[in-house]
Amino acid sequence: MNSRIILLILVLLIQLNFFNLSIIPLSIIENLLKFVQWVMIFIGIILSLRKQTKFGSFFIIIGCSLLVNFMSSSYFRNQDILVSLKTSLFLAQIFFYYFLVAYDASIKSVEKLIVLFSVALFILFIAQYFLYPIKIFNSDIGVSTISTEVVRWTFYGQGFLSLGLLFAFNKFHERKNLKFLFLTIILSLYFLLQGSRSIIIAIVLAFLFLLYKKGYLKISSKNVAAFVVFLLFGILMLNIPQVNNVINYSINRSIEDQNSKEDYVRFLQLDYFVNSHSKNSTEFILGSGLPGDSEYGRKMNLNADASTNAFPINWVDLGFIGLAIIVGFPFSISIFYFLAKEGFKKKCDSRFYYIQSWYVYLILSTIFYPTAFIGGNMIVIALTMYILYKGNKKKLVKNSYGALNYNTRL
Repeated sequence: MNSRIILLILVLLIQLNFFNLSIIPLSIIENLLKFVQWVMIFIGIILSLRKQTKFGSFFIIIGCSLLVNFMSSSYFRNQDILVSLKTSLFLAQIFFYYFLVAYDASIKSVEKLIVLFSVALFILFIAQYFLYPIKIFNSDIGVSTISTEVVRWTFYGQGFLSLGLLFAFNKFHERKNLKFLFLTIILSLYFLLQGSRSIIIAIVLAFLFLLYKKGYLKISSKNVAAFVVFLLFGILMLNIPQVNNVINYSINRSIEDQNSKEDYVRFLQLDYFVNSHSKNSTEFILGSGLPGDSEYGRKMNLNADASTNAFPINWVDLGFIGLAIIVGFPFSISIFYFLAKEGFKKKCDSRFYYIQSWYVYLILSTIFYPTAFIGGNMIVIALTMYILYKGNKKKLVKNSYGALNYNTRL
């Protein structure tokens, strides 16, 4: 592993708050860490100004959308623009794409990091799962005890686990290397142990989309045999006691939710944010702003506190809709449109089908959950955008100068 990859690993760890590990004194270095994160983003933008990059129009639109949202929050909620800027870092980290463009890492190096980070996070997740209540991940981002036997964690960098799963299967299809099949199986265990119905459905559909792109859904003896193998694997996984507990809990919770839809918290949240939150139609479209260190922010955070409210009102639980009402419809629609456009694009290099499938996963899982924009996932999106940019650049070079040797072996 050369020095450039090691430096890139360090940069990513900084952007991801070192996975929010409890051994990192974030309370002491938080402000310094955020300052460094902002500096990296601005340096990347400045250094990439003269480069011919991909997705320029998209970044201009979301950049302007954020600025307009800051002004909306200042006008309607009296929240200082600098406070809104500081609070928006977790969204602005998608601009980390420009740092990657300036750094000019190879696709092979970035894909190695996807494998490295997904494996590292899976190991940390398993350790947290069995060591709880000892905290490996800092609880600030979310440790949720949803039953006596089921505990969920939300942690920085979790997007690498879903991306890594899809990447591993995509690579297995290309190389027929069993280590990638093993990685696919191992990473799927994470989703079963998390026990979120919407997330499990989203990753299953994204995986089916990848199978469709790879041609596995066509009826053939080979595909039928592969289906039987995965079916047997699924049955085996469901018989693991921890997984079985999570599945039983999810089934019971679904039955309870169907019997008490009037009290289901997301319906109450949707009703509040659509009908009561915004002061007028202009604020509804432009967004009221991300809650920061202001009177407005403190009120929003108090309403979202589950420990003091029987039905907490939290915008993040509404996915793209919540993002639209808080950060503005222009920003939310732009993110959704980008993911849909790139995810369902017909002309795409087969090496990058896993990115398309991951975008489909983000769309599906962000309907009623903030998958796309929490836990450092904007940074992971930036990484995938960089891979697409780099792949497109190599394609242009190939078309201009002839055949290009591209090695994706890991």
